[in-house]
Amino acid sequence: MTGLWITLGIFLFFVFLFSVPFHVTVSLQESVSVMARVLFLKIPIFPRPKSTKKKPKNKKQADQKTKKEKKPKKDKKQKKEKNKKEENGDEQKKKPKKKIDIVFWVRLLLDVVTALFKKLGRNFKIRVHAYEICVASEDAAKTAVMYGTVQTLSETLFLRLEKAINFKIVKNAPFGVYVNFLEEKSKANVKIDFSISLGGIFGIVFGVIFAFIRSFVTLSIKKNG
Repeated sequence: MTGLWITLGIFLFFVFLFSVPFHVTVSLQESVSVMARVLFLKIPIFPRPKSTKKKPKNKKQADQKTKKEKKPKKDKKQKKEKNKKEENGDEQKKKPKKKIDIVFWVRLLLDVVTALFKKLGRNFKIRVHAYEICVASEDAAKTAVMYGTVQTLSETLFLRLEKAINFKIVKNAPFGVYVNFLEEKSKANVKIDFSISLGGIFGIVFGVIFAFIRSFVTLSIKKNG
């Protein structure tokens, strides 16, 4: 009888495990982020958190440090000139921050969503918490073209999302695609949550990863080509 209860307990555990919803939330604001969540556990997928561990200094670095300490001190004038040169060099090395390519990321999201629908069943849920994009650039003509492209891609994206069995835009969620000819940088506030039970993940994970990699490589080649 004890063995029967143990077997039943193990069975119920796996039923619970495979019915727990697994969430993947895609956000686009100043940068793109992808966060996975299971119950109360949050796992950053992209970008990966940087390691805070410091690498141990090797023997060569220690020797170089010792040699530097043994060198005679330079006078104040030489130090000032060196500091000025280093500051000028640092200013030249500084590069402007890369702007978000809105068209690239919306197109990539569209490709991934299309791949998802080919693999998903009835347990898949989509919740749109925000989809607000303001298109802008340095050139008015370029801005107009970008706006038309983003508008078309967004409409296609939501037409495909609405085909999902369990799709919903959260009440009072910020929503819309706008254009601003006075700004030079596009802004976005996008947050879409995809969820499915753990039991359904294994059937789609490889297909989605393959679709993401394929689309990312293809779009990158077109962009840089």
